[in-house]
Amino acid sequence: MIAVVLILHSDASASVLDGMGTAEQVKSRAIWIDAQIKKQEKVNSMMQKVAESSAAWAMIAFLGFLAMVSWEYVAGAIKAKIGHG
Repeated sequence: MIAVVLILHSDASASVLDGMGTAEQVKSRAIWIDAQIKKQEKVNSMMQKVAESSAAWAMIAFLGFLAMVSWEYVAGAIKAKIGHG
């Protein structure tokens, strides 16, 4: 009984391995997959740099806005104090 099960399992395994192709074909696909993974890692790295750069520019713009608002407030307070407003 065990021999029959092992033979059937062996035949099923052999058909799966045959469906994968030769060792050279499997190696070629593995190289292609590795290249796709490296390509995606580069894309992810670039996207992270873009996101970080965008955040930096947003912070610069926000700080500029705060500086402008502060200047307007100080200028308004000075004008009100000396009576030119």
